[in-house]
Amino acid sequence: MVQTRRQSGKLPNFPSKDTIDADHFDDDSEEDVPASYPQRKSAKRTKVDDAEFGKRRKRKRRIDRTKAKAKDRPDEREAEYAPDHVFGHLTPQDLLALSRTSRLLRTTLLSKGAMSVWKTSLSKMPGSPPECPKDTSEPRWAQLLYGPTNCHLCSTINVFQIDFALRWRLCKACKKDNLVYGGNFDKKYPEFDPLITELIPYTDRSGWVGSRRRVYPTGHKLYNKHPSKFFLESDIFSMAQTLGSFTKDVHMRKAGAKGRLEEFKKMRKELVASMVEYAKVCEKWSFDDSWRVFREKQEGSQARKNDILGRLVALGHDKVDVDQLSWHDIGDTHKELTQRSWALMRPRLERTLNDRKAMCIQAHQAGILALRTNLAQSLYNNYRISQVPHREWAYLPSLEEVMEWKEFKEVIESDLEVDVSNESFDHVMERMSELIVEWRERRERELVEMLPDAEFECNQASSQDAGPSTDQIPQVDGSRLELATSIFYCTRLHCPSSNFPFPHPLMTIPQILSHCCQTIFYGKQTPEPVAFWNRGSEVAKALVEAVGGDARRMTARDMDQKDPRFICAHCEPFELLRFEDDYDEDEDNGYGGARLVREVETFGWRDCMSRFFARHRELPLNKHTPDFVLLTPVLTEKVKALEGSSAAPLHHSHWICTLCLGPGRMWGLARKVSKILMVFCVCVSHGVQDPVEDEHYIFDARQWREE
Repeated sequence: MVQTRRQSGKLPNFPSKDTIDADHFDDDSEEDVPASYPQRKSAKRTKVDDAEFGKRRKRKRRIDRTKAKAKDRPDEREAEYAPDHVFGHLTPQDLLALSRTSRLLRTTLLSKGAMSVWKTSLSKMPGSPPECPKDTSEPRWAQLLYGPTNCHLCSTINVFQIDFALRWRLCKACKKDNLVYGGNFDKKYPEFDPLITELIPYTDRSGWVGSRRRVYPTGHKLYNKHPSKFFLESDIFSMAQTLGSFTKDVHMRKAGAKGRLEEFKKMRKELVASMVEYAKVCEKWSFDDSWRVFREKQEGSQARKNDILGRLVALGHDKVDVDQLSWHDIGDTHKELTQRSWALMRPRLERTLNDRKAMCIQAHQAGILALRTNLAQSLYNNYRISQVPHREWAYLPSLEEVMEWKEFKEVIESDLEVDVSNESFDHVMERMSELIVEWRERRERELVEMLPDAEFECNQASSQDAGPSTDQIPQVDGSRLELATSIFYCTRLHCPSSNFPFPHPLMTIPQILSHCCQTIFYGKQTPEPVAFWNRGSEVAKALVEAVGGDARRMTARDMDQKDPRFICAHCEPFELLRFEDDYDEDEDNGYGGARLVREVETFGWRDCMSRFFARHRELPLNKHTPDFVLLTPVLTEKVKALEGSSAAPLHHSHWICTLCLGPGRMWGLARKVSKILMVFCVCVSHGVQDPVEDEHYIFDARQWREE
C-alpha cells in the first residue's frame, strides 16, 4: 500500500511566515510561490463541445466499494442468502467453527433468525443432548456442550468436566481461585447482603475434592446432609451491583420500586432452583454420553482390528498366527483404517508375524529336544540305580555333564522328524561303563595339568611315547592327585564349599569328583571349575614337613594314618597349652589325672586346611603367614584321649537312606537328615534292627564331612 507523507509522519519543511512577503504574495501567480511550498491540485475539467453546452448531464451513481467487495466474496454472499436447510446439515462443532471465519457469517449465525439452525443441529446429535434452557441462547448452549475443552477463564486445555449448575467449564485452579464457600460468605464479604447467596447459582463441587461428590454410607451423620454450596465470585459482585440498584430505587422512594425488587427476588430464586434441577438431568446425560462414546470407540477399535486381521489373512498368513496379534501390535485406536495407515503398518506387522513364526518353530524344536533329553536322563538314572552302588553315586558325572557327551548329543540333536525312543540309546548305554571311566580319566588329566610342573611331566610323557600317531593323548600320572599337597578349591563365588557354615578346600580325588555346586535360581546341579590352590599347597607342605614327611611322596592317606595334632599360633598362643603338675594320682580321668589349664582348640591336618581356608585365605601371604605348631607326641596322645572321652558330636544333616531311594527316586531328591534321625528312620520305617552304614544309610559325599 502506498504511504503518503502525512501518514508516514514526515512533512516537508515549510517556510515560516516571516520569510514570506505578504505584499508580494499573489494567489493567481504561480511564479511567486516558493518551490518548497506544495501546490494545490486543480480539478479535472472535461472538454465539452459547443453543441452540448447547456445540456444537463447524467449524474453517475456512487458505488459503495465495501458492498461491491462483499458481493465478490463467495462465502459472505452465500451466507447472506443461505437457507436454513443448508446450515441444518452441519454439526454444532461445524457451526461454531463457521461462525469464527468472518464477521458476516458470525452476524448471520448469531442472529435471532438463525436460532432454528442451532436447534436443528443440536437435535440431530447422537445421544439426545438436553434441550437448551430458556435463560440461555442456543449458540451459548452448543458452545458449552460441544465447544473446545478449554477453561472459560484461563483457557487451560483438556477440561472435560462441565459444571452444569454454573454452566461453566472450569479447571481446578480456577475453581480454587474463583469459587467461594457459602459458609465463609459472611466473613469474606461482610458488606454484602447474605440474600445474594439465594439469588445466584451454586455448585456442590469445589476444586479440592475433584469432580466426584463425596458419598457417605447409610447411617453416617453426614448421610442426609445438604451438600456444600460454592458460588462464583464474579456472580457475587454482579448480583451485588444489580441488587444495589434495586435497593437504591427503594431508598429513593420511586414508584413501584419495592414491587420490582420482590418480583426480581422471586424470579431469581425460581431460576436458581430450575438451574439446580436441570443440572441433575444434564449430569446424567453427560455420564451416559461418555459411556456411549466409550462404547463407540471400542466398537471402532474392534472393527479396525478385524479389518487389519482380515487383510493379513488375505495376504496368505496363517489365521492362528494372525489372531495372536495383540492391541499393542495393531494399535488401540478407533480411527478408520486408511490405505496410508495400512501401507505404514503392513511391513511392521509382517515382520512381527515372521518373528513369531520363527519363535514358534524354535519352541517346538526345543520341546522335542527337551523330551529327548528327559528320556536320556531317565535311562542314565536307571543305570545308576541298577548298576552302581549307592555310595558310589556321588562320584558319577552329573546329568548335565552326561547330556553334553557327544554320544548322547548325536541322538538328541538328530533329525527332528525321526522318532527317538529307548532303543535309540541302546548303543550308548552298552558303553556307559567305558564312558564313565573315560570321563574320570579326562577329569584326572585336567586336574593334573593344574599342578605345578605338570607341563614338564606332560612333555616328558609325550617324549617317551613312541607311537606312530602324534595326536595320541599322553598318559599322565594320576597318583600326584593323592599327594597331601594337591589342594584345590572351587572358583565359583557362591559355592557352598567356600562359604558359611562349613568352608573347606577340596582334597583327594573323591572329594573333587563328588564336588557339585548348587545353582541359586534354578536348583540344578552343575559342575563348576576347580582350580589349584597355591597357598593351600604351601600350608599342606609345611604340615607334612612338620611331621617329618617328604612333601613329594607323602599322600593324604599317610597323613591320615599319622593323625597329628596342631594348634594355630595366630589364634591360640602355644604357651597356654600345658598340663598341671600337681594333680591327684588317685583320680583317673583317662590320661593320668592331668587337667588342662585352659582348653585350646586343636586340629588335625585336614582341620588345619579347613581353618586356614575359612579364616586366613583372604589375607595377603606376606602379612599373614600360616603358622600351625605340631604338638609333642605326649600332648598329642593326651589330646586324643580327651577327644575320645568327650561326647561325639551330632553329624550334620547330610545322611541319606538307601532304602527310601528305591528304583524311582533320584539322588538329588532324597531327603537328608542327621545321623541319629537316619538310624531311627531305618529302624522304624523299614524294620531293620541293626542298621549298617554304607549299606542302609550313606553320607552325602558331596558335602564336607567332619567327624
